[in-house]
Amino acid sequence: MTGTPTYSSWSSMMKRCFNPNEESYKDYGGRGITVSKEWRTFKNFFADMGVRPDGTSIDRINGRKGYSKSNCRWATMAEQQRNRKDNVYFTLRGRSLCVQDWGREVGLNPETIRSRIKKGWKAESAVFTPIGSFTDIHNPITYKGVTLSRTDWSKRLGCKSSSTIKGRLDAGWSVARALTTNNFQP
Repeated sequence: MTGTPTYSSWSSMMKRCFNPNEESYKDYGGRGITVSKEWRTFKNFFADMGVRPDGTSIDRINGRKGYSKSNCRWATMAEQQRNRKDNVYFTLRGRSLCVQDWGREVGLNPETIRSRIKKGWKAESAVFTPIGSFTDIHNPITYKGVTLSRTDWSKRLGCKSSSTIKGRLDAGWSVARALTTNNFQP
């Protein structure tokens, strides 16, 4: 079966785990990821895994464990991406999904959700606020026990545009500093 996708997967797995000259060895064998003794022969690997389905590659179910019958499956790239150790999961409205799946679910690019989270949005707003919608009401500001939108704070403080407060907060200013610095400009 040399030259088949199944053999190629087995061979690549073996190189990653046992060949220090292999580029990805540092992330596998160099980290202690091994291949079970049974799978060190292609015949046994093939008996357990069968023919590799089109569009898949070998995936370790638990990324901290090695390659073995009980820890491997044929998986699509999308399935493998959900199995990464750096995935972030949010439980919202009774469901726990990674950012990639929330994006697919609500029709947003996952990078949009990640960017919103980095900007300090709450997960609920980051996931469920459509692109282009007015987001001011989804990110209220609380100061000295009073919670208002940026627009309402701007009106209360005599600022002509809520973008001044937004700009200050995006620049990392504290809420107190953003709302009490008096040099508001339109």
